[in-house]
Amino acid sequence: MATSGLRVAAEPVRAWYRALRRLIFRSRRAWFIGRTKLAARLIYAHVDMDIARDVILHRRVQVQIDAGTRNRLVIGARTVIRDDVLFFLRGGVIEVGSETEIRRYAMMNSSGTLSVGSSCLVSYGASIGCADSVAIGDFSVLSEYSMMTDSSHARAGVDEKFLDAPVKSEPTSIGRSVWIGGHAIIAPGVHVGDCAFVGGGSVVTKDVPAWWLAVGVPARPVRRLSQDEQPSGEEGGL
Repeated sequence: MATSGLRVAAEPVRAWYRALRRLIFRSRRAWFIGRTKLAARLIYAHVDMDIARDVILHRRVQVQIDAGTRNRLVIGARTVIRDDVLFFLRGGVIEVGSETEIRRYAMMNSSGTLSVGSSCLVSYGASIGCADSVAIGDFSVLSEYSMMTDSSHARAGVDEKFLDAPVKSEPTSIGRSVWIGGHAIIAPGVHVGDCAFVGGGSVVTKDVPAWWLAVGVPARPVRRLSQDEQPSGEEGGL
């Protein structure tokens, strides 16, 4: 009886706490939209923003914008953006689906169309670079400090600045329910099929078939996975 009474007494406190959290996150959302649009205007850029009302924005979420560019940033319903996430808009689009979580120090850089599906996880320190087209399917995971990009720089000349060298890009994608292990690299032009697993520390330079485990440098498919199977840590550090 005493325990039941404590629960009843605590319920108004919980309700007040939930209401306070909603107010805090809505205020952060409004501040995030306002300061991003103002920053863009000051450098003659434009950002079209579609941020769901129930997005959970934590602290120090930053948007950097190239001067004079037109951009779009979309974040879907019930998505969580953790502390110190960076969106870099360079004349492109970043779209994040609903119920996705982007963890601390993750970075997304786009001058093309970068799309992250619903119910995904972009984990600590993960990096996604998009010059043309990068797509991540629903329910997929980019683990800690993994990297995905669709572009590469040509080698600069002896007296040429590296950033002035030509950039080559190829559409890059991972399918639905894909798991990319920690510190793995997805190279330009690669497609990782649905329900595939890429082992930690692997470098993926060629397509990975759906339902296959790929490991190594460069990564190679090593065996087909069954629907109810999870690869073990010994098979690539997942």
